[in-house]
Amino acid sequence: PCIGFHMEAERVARGMSLLISGIIGVRDFSECSITLMSHGGRIIVSGKRLLLSVYEGNCVEIIGRVEGIEFRYGKD
Repeated sequence: PCIGFHMEAERVARGMSLLISGIIGVRDFSECSITLMSHGGRIIVSGKRLLLSVYEGNCVEIIGRVEGIEFRYGKD
């Protein structure tokens, strides 16, 4: 079965809040880059002062100054 992917962005005091669902794991994270795993591949969020504030079920919330979002499909 295919689990849906959904992303919402909202402006907040610390920069931006990204809510992303359909996540099956966190591969790497630091203040400047967070790599998330989904069934379709990887989502790489880059920026400054990034914080992974929620990881519950298959949903994550990232807060900080988001400067880029990259999608990499497949397993590489």
